[in-house]
Amino acid sequence: MKISNFQKNLKTLIIFISEDCISGKKVDPRLIFRHYCKIDKTIKKIINTFLYIFFSIIKIVSLSNFFKLSKTKKIFFLKFIIKFPFIGEKINELFCALILIHFYNYEKIFNNVKKNSNLKNNFEFIVIGSGPGGSVTALEIIKKKKDVMIIEEGSSYSDAHTKHPGNEFIMKWRDGGVNSSILGTQINFSSGKSLGGGSEINSGLFHLPDERFIDDWKKKFETEDFDYQEIKKYSREISEYFNLSDEQNFENDVNPDKFLEGSKKLNFKIEKIKKLKTIQNGKELKLSMKNTYIKEYLKKGGEILQNSFVESVNRKNKLWEIKIINKKKIKFFYCKYLFVCCGSIYTNQLLQKSNILGKSKDKLDFKLHPMIKVIVDYEEKVQSLNNDVHQYQVTEFYPKYILGNASSSPQFILNNFTKDKKNFSYIKNNFQNLSVYHATFSFGEGNIKKLYNGYNFIRYKIPNENLSVIKESLINLCKVLFEGGGRKIILLKKGYPHLNKNNFITIINSIKKINDLKFSSVHILGGVSMGESKNALSNSYGKLKLLENIFVNDSSLINTNLLKNPQGIVMTIALRNIRKFFEKYYENN
Repeated sequence: MKISNFQKNLKTLIIFISEDCISGKKVDPRLIFRHYCKIDKTIKKIINTFLYIFFSIIKIVSLSNFFKLSKTKKIFFLKFIIKFPFIGEKINELFCALILIHFYNYEKIFNNVKKNSNLKNNFEFIVIGSGPGGSVTALEIIKKKKDVMIIEEGSSYSDAHTKHPGNEFIMKWRDGGVNSSILGTQINFSSGKSLGGGSEINSGLFHLPDERFIDDWKKKFETEDFDYQEIKKYSREISEYFNLSDEQNFENDVNPDKFLEGSKKLNFKIEKIKKLKTIQNGKELKLSMKNTYIKEYLKKGGEILQNSFVESVNRKNKLWEIKIINKKKIKFFYCKYLFVCCGSIYTNQLLQKSNILGKSKDKLDFKLHPMIKVIVDYEEKVQSLNNDVHQYQVTEFYPKYILGNASSSPQFILNNFTKDKKNFSYIKNNFQNLSVYHATFSFGEGNIKKLYNGYNFIRYKIPNENLSVIKESLINLCKVLFEGGGRKIILLKKGYPHLNKNNFITIINSIKKINDLKFSSVHILGGVSMGESKNALSNSYGKLKLLENIFVNDSSLINTNLLKNPQGIVMTIALRNIRKFFEKYYENN
């Protein structure tokens, strides 16, 4: 395939940023370019437009393409590009982040897709999406010996043996793991796009729904047949399916001892959260949907169509017509019962594109779990390269916020300090003594405004009234880390202030604006409320109210404050809904 001059210019830019970022050490620019091609369409369009204009100006000034210039001239223009206010700086941050991800963790991941031979186009049931909601739904259907197929936009890949290698971002993460709200509060967020959905990329911390969460949901949306004691039965069944032990520990986790020490000194409530992992043949195995529910589904004869993007769904002759794009070819599949389980945002986008949500839903609503992070520096080693997060969380302040461990390998720390050479060098040389911790919340609201041709503006707003809670959480998090032996803490906000025992309360209390802080999230929720209230889009079991035989059964249904890691809750609700479907709807239809 012929490479355009723009692509050559872009690869030249990547090489020079790489030389500056990792001191001349090599990362294949083709790998970085491939990763860049995966990022969010709107963000990529903004960057490409800026660079195209810039490269065009360079060509006019120099009478040559950027990639053909002498090294001296390239460096001159490169410095100008990456220091250009806001967008140039963001471009430098983005490419440095991609370079660091691949430099510190390169691991081959293999495609495991098996071709479907003689796949028919008509099924009684079709489930769109293979994440926690879709997998539970499809397995329950096949257990009834029903005719069912899963359609998955992503593909099946081998498991990674380390925490988030670069190739995993390219192959398993939607938008290469690079997406962000553009308006309001900037929050970097991400989700999975592979067989197994988000279960393939998340930390696997396994929470179950509590009574407060269920009661809030029931009251807000007038959800019928939604009592906590009954929901507990489904939770218990999910938990027993995985056969998780309270005693399980994993060698590849960050050492939790310092965190536990500080929490105990302060008498804060600590919980050890079960993790969806097991030891098999002496190796850690992630209990993702691919390795559990989907594996059983396939054994029972279920069909899966992978690498297939669902363009739209339409009602046609009392059937649902699903239009998919597979390898640039358009195909149609038909079913009587359709379950949409693409995950929050993406379920909503599909329903909107298909004109199912109506004109009132020109903006897609969703919620994130905003997370603010700090980096703690200890006297001794607390992690090795590419460790996983540990299982302990401080839940003393739930439901306002929780405190826990985040990915702490150097690639996930250094990307914050690409313009700060002193901190960058220190972190690179001392990362084994560092660990990242977070305070996570369940406030704010987001929406996606559709523009044209698949381009969207994503907005997320955290009201400034929440600043006092954020400050409180940071102060308590720092107390835990200092009591556990932390020497200093770097706060991820403008200026990256260094905190110590004497100044941390003063510095944190001096924060004036929420937007001065750096937020991220890996949990996306909401968009299709479930209940009998007038504003709920689906009934008490996930059936869309205005149409026949179409159901939502994924994280889109969670429209009240959750805060906890959602996978176990999503699976519980999905199991409850599909069982109720067969009890209350299927037999009577």
